[in-house]
Amino acid sequence: MDNRLGEMEAFVQVARRGSFAAAAKDLGLTQETPQRTVAQLDVAARDLPVAGAAGAGVASSLTDALLRDIPTARTPNADAIAIIIGNRTYRNAPSVAFAANDAAAVRQYAERALGIRPGNIVVLEDATLSDLKRMFGDRGNPNGRLKQLVKPGQSDVFVFYSGHGAPEPTTQGAYLMPVDADANALPLTGLPVDVLYDNLAALNARQVTV
Repeated sequence: MDNRLGEMEAFVQVARRGSFAAAAKDLGLTQETPQRTVAQLDVAARDLPVAGAAGAGVASSLTDALLRDIPTARTPNADAIAIIIGNRTYRNAPSVAFAANDAAAVRQYAERALGIRPGNIVVLEDATLSDLKRMFGDRGNPNGRLKQLVKPGQSDVFVFYSGHGAPEPTTQGAYLMPVDADANALPLTGLPVDVLYDNLAALNARQVTV
């Protein structure tokens, strides 16, 4: 959810068989706005080597680290689904230089290491709020495209997001920022993280990883 995602590998286990892990840990990330502790997450993250100070070098480091010497899935995970979001070009905020590279690297990782069929990997680049709602649903309505793709009790769901995130100044609620978001009007233009988690839990998937 910040610019350092281009330099780190973070796979967050948020649900197992439809129930969230009970944990609250600081993600330890840095960005231009203050970070907040995000609850209901089990976080496993490690710093990746930076290939160079220039943008291209850092962007390639995630690809190299994810794809170097990774095991290839022995059998395909036929019912698994991956939703990969790379939000780079923002209309009302600075660009996230490495978001598209992150998404491309994770797409390869999902196919090669996780055994997810290419047809079950959905990549959203520069996703708007409408794009995110169509995919994940809205508050009180989890019936987005992802819900239609999931086979209850059978599908493993993997969600990756690279882009801006921010707390709402009044409530301190956490939001993902689509590319058309206004940081000064997040309740109207952002996707609340709690809505995302609630709707993922409503999938009745076998396992969900964010």
